[in-house]
Parts: sequence; C-alpha cells; structure tokens
Amino acid sequence: MNKHVKTLMALVITFLSLTTYATAQPATAKPADGQKQVFKTVITEWKEYWGTPGETNVTYHDQYRITQTSGGNVKVEILNRNQKTSNERLEGNVLTFTQHTDTFVVQYSLTLQPDGKWMVGTATTPKKVVNVKWEKTK
Repeated sequence: MNKHVKTLMALVITFLSLTTYATAQPATAKPADGQKQVFKTVITEWKEYWGTPGETNVTYHDQYRITQTSGGNVKVEILNRNQKTSNERLEGNVLTFTQHTDTFVVQYSLTLQPDGKWMVGTATTPKKVVNVKWEKTK
C-alpha cells in the first residue's frame, strides 16, 4: 500500500471517529469546568484569513462573533454576510461548525492556539479543503 493510500485511510478513519463522537454527544452538553477558560477566550469577535495567498481567489476577510447561548453552548454569527451557521461545538480547544453560503455549505474546524489570539484550522467546501486562520479582534 503506497504512502498516499495510507494517509487517505488514516484521514477517513479520523473523520469517521470524529463524526461518530460528535453525533453521540447531546446538543445541550454544557462545558466542563476545565473548559471555562477556553470559553472565555473564544467568546469574542474574530477576523478570518482564507487560504494561502496565490492558492485561492478569496480576498475578503469575513468577520465572526462567537457568543455563549443560555444553554451554555456556543453560537457563531457572521457579521458581514447574511448567512446562517449550525452545528456549533466547542470541544476542548476545537471549534467546529457549519456555514451555509448561498450555494453550498462549509465545514469549519478551528483549534484555539496557546496565545489565545488565533484559531487555526480548515474550511471544507464541496470542492476542497482550505487552510484558514482567525485573528481575535476584540
């Protein structure tokens, strides 16, 4: 089995295990005491940087606000576009959610960095996976 097939199989297994874990968790799960600091750090406004210059035609920077719901979960709001989000989760230091654009959905997975000023991860569109980073703006 070549290196690329092994890598692809590992990614599929990881995706399936994350999907199984995410769907097994109740939608109303509240953060554990250990996550309170992560929540305090993430609950603010962020500016998105999409892809690597030259590898994408996206030149704008969406603005996001993350809030905590009355049930203790997170909610992601896009400030500069009229687009909806769903399936928001903050597990450990990883934020995942779905953004519904006018023509397709984007699956986000962002990891809060140790400095608390950046989240780094991927945005998965129907056509590709793009590296993204979010900068804390407030």
